[in-house]
Amino acid sequence: MSITFKGGVAVLGALVASGLVMVVAFASSDTGPTLQQGPPAQEATPAATQAGTQEGHDNLPDEVLEEDAEDYARHYGISEDEAKHRLRQQARSPRIQNELRAVAPDREAGTWVVHEPEFGIVFWYTGDDTGLDKAYEIAPRSPVPIEIRTGAKHTLDELLEILSLVVDSLDRGSLAGAGTKPETGGIVLEVFVSSQYAQDAAGLAARLEAQFGIPVEVQVAERGIELLANTYGGKGLYPATGQPS
Repeated sequence: MSITFKGGVAVLGALVASGLVMVVAFASSDTGPTLQQGPPAQEATPAATQAGTQEGHDNLPDEVLEEDAEDYARHYGISEDEAKHRLRQQARSPRIQNELRAVAPDREAGTWVVHEPEFGIVFWYTGDDTGLDKAYEIAPRSPVPIEIRTGAKHTLDELLEILSLVVDSLDRGSLAGAGTKPETGGIVLEVFVSSQYAQDAAGLAARLEAQFGIPVEVQVAERGIELLANTYGGKGLYPATGQPS
């Protein structure tokens, strides 16, 4: 699901800045579109906000919070006060998630936010509970409720490797962007509406799933790189424009 907010603000901006979602962006060059892997997203974050996204924001600017909360509340049918509360919690959460990541970095399968019916974060590992005692001790300290899950088929790194293979098999000029989708254990591609793939997005997804053995979602970008704008975006991370530089 793609949610675009004022000035490119995204609900998951502060969370993604801690490295929760891995994406592949496509940048223009003299020789055509090139593949750029990132994040952990703090690498692409302006210096003024870089430390905050790694450690968590104790305070978000009032203007940023007001804009984010208004759109978040409208989308999820909650009060603006509840929306502000959730956004503040999100902004303070990266440190705990970094600690969870450090418990078993070779087993991290992804992290995502759950907005309904209860607000929280899911942190997913491959394998079973063995060796994760520390994670279960860390999770309750998070300002955002965190659920620890196990049993993922692929690590995040493995998904990224598959994602690169998928991208290499396609016409990059038709792709706006791509990324992992941790909650499905798969990937998501965004294709330009004018591209050859837009006419049969479902067919492309089915073909890639059969070829690479993971869930694939194909979105059609009406205005360009919507997936990436919503992954990286957020005035809380990019105060000047709401967009990454």
